[in-house]
Amino acid sequence: MSSIPKAVEGRPFLERIEGGAETSIDDRLVALTNPMGAAAEQYRILLHRLRHIRAMRGEAIQGGVVIAVTSAVRGEGVSITAANLALTAARGRDARVALVDCDLRRGGIAAIFGLGGRTGLAEVLTGKTEIGEALGRTAKGTWR
Repeated sequence: MSSIPKAVEGRPFLERIEGGAETSIDDRLVALTNPMGAAAEQYRILLHRLRHIRAMRGEAIQGGVVIAVTSAVRGEGVSITAANLALTAARGRDARVALVDCDLRRGGIAAIFGLGGRTGLAEVLTGKTEIGEALGRTAKGTWR
């Protein structure tokens, strides 16, 4: 595990307000731990290709973009892929990004980011909490 850097390339990036201290995160979040590495570059390429495909579809698509990362088999890296793709998109600072863990049985996004137990999608869907209460805040944006 490593910790979220206070600054990436001289500017704040995903510094948490809640708790105040740096948070332990998964080393596989290469978009944070090694943003200039080859693995992080692959996520930038993937994001570019997804955006290019959307642009080729033209004016038919209005509003925001939803990217679902899914798999039929457990352990194929869906959570890590989704997290790195979301971080890569957020890093570009040209889009607002909401990363939603929809695995209601074995969600792993909170653990990857070192967020611990918190309310999530199941509580929002059952009406036990509001969306705003389920979101985590950062200095430069919002964990979603």
